[in-house]
Amino acid sequence: MNVPLGESRTIELQLLSDEDTSEPWHVDVADLPTHFGGAAELAFTLDRSEGKNGDRLELTIERIAAPTSDTGATAFVITNTLGDTKTLWAAYAGD
Repeated sequence: MNVPLGESRTIELQLLSDEDTSEPWHVDVADLPTHFGGAAELAFTLDRSEGKNGDRLELTIERIAAPTSDTGATAFVITNTLGDTKTLWAAYAGD
Protein backbone atom coordinates (compact mmCIF):
# COMPACT_ATOMS: atom_id res chain seq x y z
CA MET A 1 0.00 0.00 0.00
CA ASN A 2 1.29 3.44 -0.90
CA VAL A 3 1.29 5.89 2.02
CA PRO A 4 3.41 8.99 1.25
CA LEU A 5 4.96 11.03 4.08
CA GLY A 6 2.35 13.18 5.81
CA GLU A 7 -0.58 11.35 4.22
CA SER A 8 -2.89 8.58 5.37
CA ARG A 9 -4.87 5.74 3.84
CA THR A 10 -7.81 3.80 5.25
CA ILE A 11 -8.29 0.10 4.62
CA GLU A 12 -10.90 -2.39 5.74
CA LEU A 13 -9.96 -5.32 7.95
CA GLN A 14 -12.41 -8.22 7.80
CA LEU A 15 -12.31 -10.41 10.89
CA LEU A 16 -12.51 -14.07 9.95
CA SER A 17 -11.99 -17.26 11.91
CA ASP A 18 -12.18 -20.93 11.01
CA GLU A 19 -14.46 -21.54 14.02
CA ASP A 20 -17.44 -19.74 15.47
CA THR A 21 -16.42 -17.44 18.31
CA SER A 22 -18.90 -16.16 20.87
CA GLU A 23 -16.45 -13.69 22.39
CA PRO A 24 -15.03 -10.69 20.53
CA TRP A 25 -11.32 -10.60 19.95
CA HIS A 26 -8.96 -7.65 20.37
CA VAL A 27 -7.10 -6.13 17.41
CA ASP A 28 -3.89 -4.10 17.73
CA VAL A 29 -1.54 -2.67 15.11
CA ALA A 30 2.14 -1.64 15.42
CA ASP A 31 4.92 -0.88 12.98
CA LEU A 32 8.09 -2.96 13.21
CA PRO A 33 10.40 -0.07 14.18
CA THR A 34 8.20 0.60 17.24
CA HIS A 35 7.90 -3.11 17.98
CA PHE A 36 11.71 -3.31 18.23
CA GLY A 37 12.10 -0.15 20.34
CA GLY A 38 12.74 2.36 17.55
CA ALA A 39 10.95 5.52 16.49
CA ALA A 40 7.55 5.11 14.86
CA GLU A 41 7.30 5.52 11.08
CA LEU A 42 3.56 4.85 10.89
CA ALA A 43 0.61 5.81 13.10
CA PHE A 44 -2.55 3.73 13.23
CA THR A 45 -6.16 4.44 14.08
CA LEU A 46 -8.80 1.72 14.31
CA ASP A 47 -12.47 2.71 14.29
CA ARG A 48 -12.80 0.10 17.07
CA SER A 49 -10.38 -2.39 18.58
CA GLU A 50 -12.66 -5.42 19.06
CA GLY A 51 -14.91 -7.49 16.86
CA LYS A 52 -16.33 -10.92 16.11
CA ASN A 53 -16.16 -13.29 13.17
CA GLY A 54 -17.42 -11.47 10.06
CA ASP A 55 -17.08 -7.94 11.47
CA ARG A 56 -15.25 -5.27 9.50
CA LEU A 57 -12.95 -2.70 11.07
CA GLU A 58 -11.52 0.40 9.45
CA LEU A 59 -7.78 0.90 9.88
CA THR A 60 -6.25 4.27 9.03
CA ILE A 61 -2.50 4.21 8.40
CA GLU A 62 -0.58 7.51 8.49
CA ARG A 63 3.06 7.94 7.37
CA ILE A 64 4.68 10.06 10.11
CA ALA A 65 8.36 9.48 9.21
CA ALA A 66 10.32 8.42 6.17
CA PRO A 67 11.00 4.69 6.03
CA THR A 68 14.45 3.73 7.27
CA SER A 69 14.61 0.44 5.38
CA ASP A 70 16.33 0.10 2.01
CA THR A 71 13.03 -1.09 0.53
CA GLY A 72 11.32 2.27 1.04
CA ALA A 73 8.56 0.56 3.00
CA THR A 74 7.70 0.00 6.64
CA ALA A 75 6.49 -3.37 7.86
CA PHE A 76 3.64 -3.46 10.34
CA VAL A 77 1.91 -6.21 12.28
CA ILE A 78 -1.78 -6.68 12.98
CA THR A 79 -2.25 -8.73 16.16
CA ASN A 80 -5.52 -10.50 16.95
CA THR A 81 -5.96 -11.75 20.52
CA LEU A 82 -8.72 -14.05 21.77
CA GLY A 83 -8.07 -15.47 25.23
CA ASP A 84 -4.60 -17.05 25.16
CA THR A 85 -4.50 -17.25 21.35
CA LYS A 86 -2.67 -14.62 19.32
CA THR A 87 -2.56 -14.42 15.54
CA LEU A 88 -0.15 -12.10 13.72
CA TRP A 89 -0.51 -10.74 10.19
CA ALA A 90 2.32 -8.81 8.55
CA ALA A 91 1.93 -6.12 5.88
CA TYR A 92 3.91 -3.23 4.38
CA ALA A 93 3.26 0.45 3.73
CA GLY A 94 5.62 2.23 1.34
CA ASP A 95 6.20 5.63 -0.19
